[in-house]
Amino acid sequence: MPMHKPLLTPDLCHLTGIREPYNYFHWHLNTGRPSVYDIANDGQQAISPILFVDGHTAKHNFTKSLHQDWRYPTEAAKDWVWYQPVIGTNGQPVPKRF
Repeated sequence: MPMHKPLLTPDLCHLTGIREPYNYFHWHLNTGRPSVYDIANDGQQAISPILFVDGHTAKHNFTKSLHQDWRYPTEAAKDWVWYQPVIGTNGQPVPKRF
């Protein structure tokens, strides 16, 4: 039986914030502990294969992004952009409607 999200169900993922410290997992190419809390001082590299929406793949090193600004690891960098908000006519991001 297919599962679906009812229209009026609250988004439970965003009712509470993520508590620090964050638990990071080295799923690919780990050379030490697979789970770490202090990613900024972790001695391992964060390298991961990525499949992009246009169909190409690449192996990227996220170590610098995670070590420099560990609270915001998904900000745009030289080789990737994780999201692009839709900008409304007022110049502000438009909230996504579900």
